[in-house]
Parts: sequence; structure tokens; C-alpha cells
Amino acid sequence: MKPFLTSLGSLSVFQRFSIFLIAWLLAVELGTDLWYRLHERTPGSQPEWCLRRPVGNSYFKEVELSPFVLGEFRADQHIQWQWQEPGGARWQLFYFRWIPSRQLSRRVGAQRAKMHGPTTCLPQVGMTLESDLGEVVIPFAGSGLALHQYEFKSEGNRINVFYGIYEDQTGMEVLANRRISQASRITAALSGSRNYGQRFLEIAVIGLDGPQEARDALARELEKLIKIEKPTD
Repeated sequence: MKPFLTSLGSLSVFQRFSIFLIAWLLAVELGTDLWYRLHERTPGSQPEWCLRRPVGNSYFKEVELSPFVLGEFRADQHIQWQWQEPGGARWQLFYFRWIPSRQLSRRVGAQRAKMHGPTTCLPQVGMTLESDLGEVVIPFAGSGLALHQYEFKSEGNRINVFYGIYEDQTGMEVLANRRISQASRITAALSGSRNYGQRFLEIAVIGLDGPQEARDALARELEKLIKIEKPTD
């Protein structure tokens, strides 16, 4: 049997280039997968959190999500709730949860969720964006929830919308990189963010006077809605 290098020397330039290209592609693929796996293996130290149904509210109801939304997001858990306070403020909540997955179709669904947001979805149902109030952190239960706050108008009503996406590794006080621009996608790749668990939360309230009143009211609602479990050592 001829030595491997001697065999390579007898190949044409095109054959040698093809072998080199295949080897290079394999090295890139294996290197990329190793890069992400090393980051994904790092355990998170963030508190675990989840939603719980509010109790004692006779106006609370659970609403079925549309098959289109479920098919687009492919989340492991999905919630749509509506309720009303005795004072008249009306609330609507959407929540999706993805557990970490190596399945490409599941990761695609999580990425699609990152590309959705109030500024793209709500105008399609007739709502007009009035103000982008930026990122806020709503304090509750000795912790805080980062959200992006918007004001919309619909049929003469002012609606405050709070929106956030969170990766498990960074927790609820840091909004996820949504990978909308080329620069943000590069940043996500360099940080090894590909397969983290993810949550999507959107809460809208109608019937309050202004942004600060909406934030104060949301802080009270979060005390009822979110359960936090501290991480164990």
C-alpha cells in the first residue's frame, strides 16, 4: 500500500483542492460546534422563574393562542391570559418558554420569537405606536424584571405595552440579544449564545393614566404573577 502522502501526490490539482476543502469545512463545523458546546455547558447561576395564575380575580380567563402563532414559535410552554382589576384596568399577557434544544427546527422557532415584537406585530392589528419609552426594570419581590416599554393608541385608548425576551444564562434582569442586525448576530456568536433556554413575555395594560402609573401597577401585578426560585449551590 502506498503511503498516504505519496498517494496525494499522484492526485490532480482539482482532487487535492477538493480534499483540502472538505477537510477545511469539517474543521470549521467541528470547531463551531465545540465553541457553542463549551459555552452551553457552563451552568447558569440565575434564579429560576415561572408564571403562576393569579388567585382571587373573578375576571381572570385563559385564552387559546392561534395555531399560526403556535406553529411559528414552537415553544415548549405557551400562555395567554386576560384579567381586569377592580379599579377598571385591563391586562393581557403572552408568555412563551423554550427549553434548551439541539434540534434545528426548535432553535429556529426561538429565533423567530426574537424577531417578533410589539412594534412589528401590534400595528398589524390597528394599533399606533405613540412612544418608545426604552428599557425599564420593574422591581418586585426583592428582584427586578427588565422590560421594554411602549405606548400605543387604539380606538382612542392609550395602551402601555411591556415586552422582553430572556435567556436562561442571563436571567430576568437582562434582555436578550435579539440578533436583528448583523452586528448583534456576530456578538451573539462570539458569546456562544445558540442553545440557551429562553422566555418571551409581553404584558399590555389599558385604563391607566400614564407610563409611570403603568409601571407601578405592573410591579404590583408581578408580585402575584411570577414565582422565583433562588439558585442552589
